[in-house]
Amino acid sequence: MWASWSQTPGGKSCTIPGTFNPNTGAGNLTIGGAACGDAGKAKMITLGYDYVMSKRTKMYFAYNKIDNGISTNYYYIAGPAANGPGPTAAAGTGTNGGLAAGTDVTTLAIGMQHSF
Repeated sequence: MWASWSQTPGGKSCTIPGTFNPNTGAGNLTIGGAACGDAGKAKMITLGYDYVMSKRTKMYFAYNKIDNGISTNYYYIAGPAANGPGPTAAAGTGTNGGLAAGTDVTTLAIGMQHSF
C-alpha cells in the first residue's frame, strides 16, 4: 500500500475584498495574476495498492483526487499532450486552460505491470 499528499503554495498574501463570493470566486482581488488567500491552493491525495503476482509481475490500483481552490485549475497531466486523451495541460505547469477554475479532478487506475 502507498499514499501521497501534496499542496501548492497558497495565493498571494493580501486582504480579500468584501465583494468576494467564495462560491464562484467573483470579485476576488488578485496581485500579479495570483488570487488572494486559500482560494489559490490546490491539494492532491493519492492512494494505491500493489499486488505482487510474481518476481516480475504485479497488479495495481490507484485513486487520485485533486481538490482545486476557487482560482486554480490543476489537472493530472504535468506537461503538454500532443494528441493524448483529455485536456491538454499548459507546458510543464500541470494547469489546463480548458478546465474551469475550482473544478475538482478524480482519477482511477487499475492495471498490470510486467518487467521483461
